[in-house]
Amino acid sequence: MEADNPCQGCSKCCRYVAMEIDKPEDQKDFDQIKWFLVHKDVWIFIDHDNSWNIQFNTPCEKLNGNLCGIYKTRPQICRDYSSENCEKYGAGDSFKLLWKNMEEFEEYLLGSSKYSKFALR
Repeated sequence: MEADNPCQGCSKCCRYVAMEIDKPEDQKDFDQIKWFLVHKDVWIFIDHDNSWNIQFNTPCEKLNGNLCGIYKTRPQICRDYSSENCEKYGAGDSFKLLWKNMEEFEEYLLGSSKYSKFALR
């Protein structure tokens, strides 16, 4: 690893893949989110830009412990990721709301005047 590597010894962002999804609007959309959440190691979160995201908790195959085994030749998306807003150096959580399972999501829906109609009945 290079001495100027701010990621040295950290691999938090290398342990999952997250992608933006459409904000749920109807029963079918909310059911799809529940379906995502009944799968092992799949989370849903709302980030600070209010976008909805799905997170697959699966480590990069090039990790060697907490070190990147291909640091010098890693993909461009890894190179472009800024340590200014990463989980290690960024300020606060990288999400506003996070659900790790369907039960947490159902609890949120039941407590929300806006979304309670989408909770299980």
